Amino acid sequence: NELIPLASGAQIQVGDRILVRMLIDNAQSMDYVHLRDYLPCGFENQNPLSGYQWKTGVGYYQSPGDLATNYFIGHLPKGLFLIEYQLFATQTGQLNLGPSNIQSVYAPEFGGHSSGAMIDVVK
Repeated sequence: NELIPLASGAQIQVGDRILVRMLIDNAQSMDYVHLRDYLPCGFENQNPLSGYQWKTGVGYYQSPGDLATNYFIGHLPKGLFLIEYQLFATQTGQLNLGPSNIQSVYAPEFGGHSSGAMIDVVK
């Protein structure tokens, strides 16, 4: 397998496997963090099962859904962390990629979000 970065204006074919990478740059340690990554239209999660994960130095509970994948992080230390998961393209068209939101559950003033985008999926 080879990872190929998506260039601006890239086209994806139905059935292609996409690796979603979310890079979290945390300026201070936080407890009880909620990360919500909205699924792109026309894509399905490769692993639809919920469960606890431990990757890149952070533990989280991953809960995939039809609208978004939710991540519940008990403790997010200061630093840079990578969370990733895989999707499959299932429908054609110019589709909307939703944003990701991260926020402290008990201090909602600490948070951030990514921007959305559009992507072309062809037959």
